[in-house]
Amino acid sequence: MCSKKLGYVCRKGNATSLPPPSTKQPGFCPNHWVHYAGNCYYLVRTAEMWSNALAACRKEGGDLASIHNIEEQSFIISQSGYMPTDVLWIGLNDQKNQMLFEWSDHSHVTFTQWQSDEPSHLISFQEDCVLIQGKDGKWADHMCEKLHGYMCKKKASAKPIGGSLAEVNDGCKLGYVRFGSYCYNIGAEKKTFEEAKQACSGAGANLVDVSDRYENAFLVSLVGLRPEKYFWTGLSNTEDRNTFKWTTERAVTFTNFNVGVPDRKQGCVAMTTGVFAGLWDVVSCSNKEKYICKKRAEGVQTTTAPPTTLAATCASQWTPLGKGNKCFKAYKKRQEEKKTWSEAQDFCRAIGGDLISLHSHQECRELNVYYSEKFWIGLSLQGTNGGFVWSDGSPFDFENWGYGEPNNHNDSEHCTEMDPNLRMRWNDQHCDAYNSWICQLRKGVTPNPEPVISVQELPGDCTQSTSRRTWIPFRGHCYSFFSSVTNDWAHASIECIKLGASLVSIQDPIESKLMKENVEILQDSAKTFWIGMYKTHEDKWMWIDNSPLDYTNWKSGMPQSESCVYISSDTGLWSTTDCRRSFSYICKTPKAHVIQETTHGSAGIILAIVLIGIAILGPGTFVLFC
Repeated sequence: MCSKKLGYVCRKGNATSLPPPSTKQPGFCPNHWVHYAGNCYYLVRTAEMWSNALAACRKEGGDLASIHNIEEQSFIISQSGYMPTDVLWIGLNDQKNQMLFEWSDHSHVTFTQWQSDEPSHLISFQEDCVLIQGKDGKWADHMCEKLHGYMCKKKASAKPIGGSLAEVNDGCKLGYVRFGSYCYNIGAEKKTFEEAKQACSGAGANLVDVSDRYENAFLVSLVGLRPEKYFWTGLSNTEDRNTFKWTTERAVTFTNFNVGVPDRKQGCVAMTTGVFAGLWDVVSCSNKEKYICKKRAEGVQTTTAPPTTLAATCASQWTPLGKGNKCFKAYKKRQEEKKTWSEAQDFCRAIGGDLISLHSHQECRELNVYYSEKFWIGLSLQGTNGGFVWSDGSPFDFENWGYGEPNNHNDSEHCTEMDPNLRMRWNDQHCDAYNSWICQLRKGVTPNPEPVISVQELPGDCTQSTSRRTWIPFRGHCYSFFSSVTNDWAHASIECIKLGASLVSIQDPIESKLMKENVEILQDSAKTFWIGMYKTHEDKWMWIDNSPLDYTNWKSGMPQSESCVYISSDTGLWSTTDCRRSFSYICKTPKAHVIQETTHGSAGIILAIVLIGIAILGPGTFVLFC
């Protein structure tokens, strides 16, 4: 409805440029505040409601922090004292108008960094205040009354005020910036990879190697909005297409590849700027790009390696992998016991490990898994703008794709399996496919007991109806899939009622898995099946059998404005559409119920469906039933 209040998007002219880079002018901040780009920041971990946090910041002459570009976001994550365990209020909120987010300091909203599926507005649309959380400091909306820490921000002073200049670079030469134990300098001229390497070496430094996401965020705070497209790092795979190495010969502990990268490209790695700032691309080493040098700050002591200890061993039935500190175990399962990628990951984490990550051809060979079986491994896409990452957080420094993979078919293959049809090389696959899986565990760790998901079958059976309709028993219910018959949503509901059933309600992932497995079998004859969810006139979703709505399995981007819900036989995910469309459908009835076709006995229930249908479809939809 046009009268509904929503956020909106404005456009002026044909401008497509990014906001200008943050000004790196010096400034003075009070003690305990951190300076960056003309502003001072103060992280407070005392838990407060959003309104009290705002009042506390304003009492200090500032406001809850507003974040206006990727550089500022990266500074907060890497240099403000932020930790991955922090949950902090910032100034963004939509308390005035639902889904119209504004900064509490009244500055313009020019940048956002939402978590996936945020803002969610869960809990009856009462999540009106925004916080940052997690290792990447992504944003999420929460109830303003919750108690969390917060981040304050205010303008820096041009003169000393008893505090200190935040841009402190002790131990670094002029032109270098200090972060941790190292100094960093941005090369003034564009050079090839080899030329940049030599230029850094001539200054007693190296092309930058990146140890973790916080160092990467620091680099983004330096160059994220620079006009140059790329800055060389010291990473390349010129010696072996499948293996990346730093020029410093330091172990690769972190990667942050762009979407579609490396994809068997051979070359040198450059960090991107602009919209995708901080992601890494593999480009030709002969390209001329700016670069970043890194060297240890003066006065920093080199840490000595810890004394070697007796190597730990693998637990019983687990096998050591490569020269590292991990063991693996392959879980080859019957079809009914196989898992989706996330289910397999949950299983591995429940026993104290993770899905396996692989970092060399040698490790792949040592797996020695069954060549007749597909196995999930821990590789998956990190998001719409990111590349593949390992679920255990290890770097993506090696790849072993089959020919033509990964191809992200239909933009829906975001998880990775080892495929016997590709000689156990890797294939990207839909994450809701069912496979066996391989777990890894650190040496010396005793695995926790394996989780057991028991599906309790309740008494009763699924008596066949007079039309010889087949019913599938599962727990306390029976299910029938009508693939060769199509109806609009309301008429499909009535056809189920005639059988003493209703359109299916789906209560949890286990029941959802049953639906997906069965509609996949029928996808040659039917692509879409009505289920029993519909939207009321109050814009609330309900199951037609009045069961609680505790579980959903929406396709990304759903739900939308339509009022009826169907399940796709391709993916098992749910979507909304016009209730008047003709689809196949699924009926469900309690097991204890003797299934029989109904001609007159369910008149009251049918009348209720007719009323729902009229409310959804309009009064001209129904014809007289007899």
